[in-house]
Amino acid sequence: MTSYREARERVVAMDKDAVTALGRSDITVTEYRLPRDFHAVVFGAALMTMLSFFRAGNFVPGSYLYDYLLVYVPPFASFCYKIQPYVFYPMISIHLAEAIHMARGRLRRHSVVPGTSLWWTWVASNFIEGIGAMQRFDALVKEKKADKEKQKH
Repeated sequence: MTSYREARERVVAMDKDAVTALGRSDITVTEYRLPRDFHAVVFGAALMTMLSFFRAGNFVPGSYLYDYLLVYVPPFASFCYKIQPYVFYPMISIHLAEAIHMARGRLRRHSVVPGTSLWWTWVASNFIEGIGAMQRFDALVKEKKADKEKQKH
């Protein structure tokens, strides 16, 4: 190497090789994107379903949910009471698997440090709404890649 420019180019190439060998991306995610529009509706619906179906007792007289909302539709409350274990446990299992996949896959690949508030926000959001958080995360990565490509030229 005869100049600082050559040294810089070599260090950049070595960094790129190291990042690739570690299974990481050259894109680092440093922000969280809130759900908007359709994703916000899905987030709210999934959260309300999780909270409502948390226990079958939410669908019987005397519970807050029943006394203020389901009292007007007793057959629906009875139906929800019967299907509660068939909705809640698979939903939690699927969303937990998605959150683990997000944490071990996308977040690790894009250098989001485990245990940080950013990491917990993405994992919790993914646990609640599922694939919508992954779609937002992927869109954020795509946007950062496009910005990085613009800087090269």
